[in-house]
Amino acid sequence: MVFAPIPGPETLLYGEREHRGRWFERWAKNPAAPGCKVARSDVTIADIGESLTIDRKPGTPGARDDEEVAHQMVQLHLEGPWVRHSMDSGYSFNDEGEVLTETLNEWKSYIAPSALFIASIYRSSGPYVSQIAQAMYQSENRIDTLKHVFFLDVINEDTVEFVLDNIFAEDRRPDGSRVEYHFVPGQSKFYALLGTKLGSVVASLVLGAYPRGTRHVSQIVVHREVQRCFGLQFDIDTIPASPPPPYSALPGGKHKRPRGGDGNESDDGGEPPKKRRKSANPNRNYDPSYQGPARRTRGQAAASKIVKLPLRPRKPTEGAL
Repeated sequence: MVFAPIPGPETLLYGEREHRGRWFERWAKNPAAPGCKVARSDVTIADIGESLTIDRKPGTPGARDDEEVAHQMVQLHLEGPWVRHSMDSGYSFNDEGEVLTETLNEWKSYIAPSALFIASIYRSSGPYVSQIAQAMYQSENRIDTLKHVFFLDVINEDTVEFVLDNIFAEDRRPDGSRVEYHFVPGQSKFYALLGTKLGSVVASLVLGAYPRGTRHVSQIVVHREVQRCFGLQFDIDTIPASPPPPYSALPGGKHKRPRGGDGNESDDGGEPPKKRRKSANPNRNYDPSYQGPARRTRGQAAASKIVKLPLRPRKPTEGAL
C-alpha cells in the first residue's frame, strides 16, 4: 500500500507537534503504515505494584479538589462505580522545601466505566504513562469500554504552552469564562494537540491497547476553567469498517460476483442463487396419434374457419409485355 507523504514540520502551521500528531493518527487508522514504534502493552497493575504501593479506594468523587470530575460525571452521565487509585515513590525536597520531581513517580486517577480521569502524573522511571493508564483502567473494566481520557488541571509545560499561545490567545473572552473548545481530525489544532506531551500519552495508549486500525482519538476538547486553568478530554472511538470493494469488471462488460462457500456465484457472498426453472414446453408431451375430444374439437374449429374464395383474374402490370 502506498501512503501519501505527511508534510514536514517546517511546512506545517504548528510544526513538530502537528507533524507528530498526524503520524499518530495515521498509525492508528492504518495497520500497514510504516514507522510505528509503539508496541502492544501487556503491563498490568500487578507489575506496577511490585515497585510502588497502590492505594485503591472505591467511592464517588465529591471532594473540593475533585470538582471537575464531578462536573464531567454529570455532563457525560457517568454513574460509576467509581474507583480512585493513587501511588507515589516518596518525596524528596530541595533546600527551598520544593519537591524534587526529577526522581518522583506519582499517580492519581479516578475510574468509572468508559472514563479515566488522570489528576496527577510524575514519571521518572518504570513503565510509560500510557502503559500505566491502560493498566489502571484495565484493572477495573475491559479496555474496549474506554471512551474518554481526561487530564485534570493541566500543568505539563509543553501542553500548557501550546494551549495558551494558540487557543486561549485567540479568544478574547474574560479569563473567568468557562469555555469548551472542540477539535476533530482534519483540523491542524487537533493534530497539534495530539502531538503534545499529554496528547502523545493518549495516542500511545490507543496504539498499545488496541489492534491498529480499530480505534483512534475522534475528538479533543479543551475545558477552559477559572482564569487560565484548563483540562483536556480525549474521546476514543471505533474506526468504521471499510465498505466492501465493488465487483471487479471483466471483459465484455460483465462483472465478477463473489462466490459462496461451495464455489457457486452469489450476489452477496452467501448462498448461491437458486437455478431458474425452464418454462414448460407445450409440445413436450405431444402425441400425434391422439384422437381424443380436444384434438377433434381443435380440428373442427380450424376447419370451420377455412373459406374458399373465387380466383380473380390478375391485372397486367404497366409496361409488361
